[in-house]
Amino acid sequence: MKFLLQFARAWDRFFFAPTSTLPIGVFRAFFGALALLMYSIRAVNWRFYFTDEGYLPAAHALEVLPAFHQPLFHWYPHSVGMTLAFQIVMLISLVCLTLGIFGRVSALVTFLLHCAFIQRNYTIGYGADFVATFAFFSLIFMDNSRSFSLTSWWSRRCGRAMKPQGEVASIVSTMGMRLIQIQLCLIYSYTGMEKLKGAPWWDGTAVWSVIGNTQLMLFDLSWLKNFPMAIAAMTFATLFFEVYFPAIVWYRPVRKWALLFGVGLHLGITFTIGLFFFSFVMIAVYLLFLDEGDYIDFADFFRGKYTHRASAGR
Repeated sequence: MKFLLQFARAWDRFFFAPTSTLPIGVFRAFFGALALLMYSIRAVNWRFYFTDEGYLPAAHALEVLPAFHQPLFHWYPHSVGMTLAFQIVMLISLVCLTLGIFGRVSALVTFLLHCAFIQRNYTIGYGADFVATFAFFSLIFMDNSRSFSLTSWWSRRCGRAMKPQGEVASIVSTMGMRLIQIQLCLIYSYTGMEKLKGAPWWDGTAVWSVIGNTQLMLFDLSWLKNFPMAIAAMTFATLFFEVYFPAIVWYRPVRKWALLFGVGLHLGITFTIGLFFFSFVMIAVYLLFLDEGDYIDFADFFRGKYTHRASAGR
């Protein structure tokens, strides 16, 4: 009985206890800027991607999916004018989200429009789009404009304190943060378990199927075939990380090392096969696993280095 009571209290603290809004603000700004860049690039060819003037008519937008995978509610633009309006509102709302203006409202708008563009053309969606869907959704619940935002900066500049965070708003904010954290763990867990089904991940050759493919790679790394132990090490390290990340990331003494390895893994993916947006969307979620003290220490470290360099230059 005592164990159940302790478990219930731990569960309550994990999902509902108030948390610092600084990691949420940093995540919102980093992810918002990334999503703004992604949608700005696509906006250049918006007619080709999202209108009947392109390669996928609106009437057939959902036919690329099997019937049981098609969404229950159809929400996507059908005309050129509506698509253009969606694009403009999406870019404006992403700017607001990045700057922390109307935090929850801008997150809701970006989530709805993001889902609309995915439905309009599933053929251009990939990992970055689907992880971004979870991130937009979770930001709706987070009190994401209270820290590291234009709203908080303006309040300080005007000498006005921001409205205190209510108890319900605090609980919902924590829940939103946990949603995307758990989603990240599920992504790694699923991909890791799926890899265990493949023989190349057991014999240590799976990474070679990527780095040995010169049509896929940005750089020729075929010379690594002369170092089979390095290929095996990269294969098993990737597998170990994805399978065990959902457990070790919650253990504070090794959390930073797990996140650091993940950053290295995704940067490696970025600079070898070019999955820039996917890698950085995943890294963006890492920012929510850091405590407020971690950000303060990080800022103090660079503030100290800047002060030291400024003093040395005098």
